[in-house]
Amino acid sequence: MLNIIKSDIYRIFRGKGIYIAIIFMFIMIVGSLFIISPGYIGTTVMIDEGTSQGMTPENVELMEKVSKANNILDIREIMKEYAEFDLDKQIIGANINLYYLFIIIVFIVICVDLSDSTAKNTLSSAISREKYYISKVCTVMIIGIFMTLLNNYGMYFLNIIINGKSFSSDFIEFTKYTIIQIPVILGMLSILIGIAFITKKKSLFNGITIPLLMIVQLILQGAITIFHLEPTIMTNWELQYMINNLTNNPSTEYVIKASLLGIFYVIIFNLIGYYTFKKTEIK
Repeated sequence: MLNIIKSDIYRIFRGKGIYIAIIFMFIMIVGSLFIISPGYIGTTVMIDEGTSQGMTPENVELMEKVSKANNILDIREIMKEYAEFDLDKQIIGANINLYYLFIIIVFIVICVDLSDSTAKNTLSSAISREKYYISKVCTVMIIGIFMTLLNNYGMYFLNIIINGKSFSSDFIEFTKYTIIQIPVILGMLSILIGIAFITKKKSLFNGITIPLLMIVQLILQGAITIFHLEPTIMTNWELQYMINNLTNNPSTEYVIKASLLGIFYVIIFNLIGYYTFKKTEIK
């Protein structure tokens, strides 16, 4: 089992895909740091609704100035002159962006094996399906956590270099917010793992996972609008909102509930993935 984990980690870091993803990740980070505002891939309506409720007159005035700016350089100058906040916390509040990086990791570690008959060759040796499945889950989790830490702490120190201490949070506090995101991150990885073992095919996996996040968000927004629901009832537990909310001084109760939900995703989606894989013929 350990040999499979080592082989997968070696294979993923030998290929080009992971480095393209890392480069894209740092482009997103630098872009957010330069305009002094977190960037999201996907819809931000729910996030905007949540943050707008706490807008102060000073924030409203600042946003009006930004809206009148002619270009990115002007936006940066306005933010540098009139704003002072923990930019790094806001950026890791947009860590839902890592979902798309995780798709690449799961694709390489699981889907390529299942689609290209590599899994059949491995299973024909002495290893059982149970050990094979556990090794794949461990590999994805190890690389996923590594990439999350690289993203967070790479951004933290780049922020100090680019924007200075006035837009940086305390290191210990930043680490606390990184840690409380981990159960949700593991839950997100487990959702992708489950889908990978269910679909098995590379094209089908990509076809489902790439638009999945946005489709779920649009369904939630539609349900809120149609049934006149309180937005927080639906959005407190949606992945993007939850990751964002965990960096905005959440209550202990919310952190516990979010962590339990992340653990629930880990258990449920890995059980689904494992039992599907156990009963499926590997060609």
